[in-house]
Amino acid sequence: MLPKMEKVIGELKAIERVTGGNVNSIQDNGELLVEIHGIIGSHNLQGNTNLSAITI
Repeated sequence: MLPKMEKVIGELKAIERVTGGNVNSIQDNGELLVEIHGIIGSHNLQGNTNLSAITI
């Protein structure tokens, strides 16, 4: 259980889609319920997007 943050950078609802999170991760009191691999390993998912650039 992670305590409620004073400041959130980004979209809080994204916690429901990352590794270790689920649709019930955001608690009514603002705390976050995530599994340990959501804290340790989900940083490996950062940067995986469908966006790309082409040099013309």
